[in-house]
Amino acid sequence: IIEIYEKFAGEDPHKVPMKIFPAVHYSMGGLWVDYDQMTNIPGLFAAGECDYSQHGANRLGANSLLSAVYGGMVAGPNAVKYIEGLEK
Repeated sequence: IIEIYEKFAGEDPHKVPMKIFPAVHYSMGGLWVDYDQMTNIPGLFAAGECDYSQHGANRLGANSLLSAVYGGMVAGPNAVKYIEGLEK
């Protein structure tokens, strides 16, 4: 890490204190979905961390797997139902 910092900052962190800045490091989803995991775009289903349904603006790290499994279990069958209901 020290070598990478020195390369990008151009300063030796052994001599000059490292500059630390808060920054956004993760996007908390954001696609609104209905109870079938379908977005507001007909036929587009979202599951896992790209949807906004379970976590809102925050989540605990271990909960993301549960969100992905649940979202997939709901979105998959509902996507099939949606496709089967389309006119040929």
